[in-house]
Amino acid sequence: EPLELPTSLTRHGLSELVNHMLGRAEAPVALDFLVAGELLRTQLGDAMAVLGISGEGVLELRYFPRAEEPTPDGEGLHDDWVSAIAGAPSGSLTATGCYDGTVHLWDKTNREGS
Repeated sequence: EPLELPTSLTRHGLSELVNHMLGRAEAPVALDFLVAGELLRTQLGDAMAVLGISGEGVLELRYFPRAEEPTPDGEGLHDDWVSAIAGAPSGSLTATGCYDGTVHLWDKTNREGS
């Protein structure tokens, strides 16, 4: 049965709602949500506007357990989490991008170039 939800809900609010509906109030599970195949990272209404979805219809949300953030294993070579990796077709260089906005270039011997 469809529910009427406020568009101000975020992933956290939706997670609380689903856990309550599933009877998990005492041991809630952190959840992530897909809206039209896209991860919900803003308020529900903002995501609908970006995706061009009207609030006048039925919106299907899919939920699944949220993955835990990885724990660093030893000393890393980056100051922040790596968010992107790309390699040159020749295999001689690899670029890594971090959430802190930096890009690191690596040569094929795994030594940082810049």
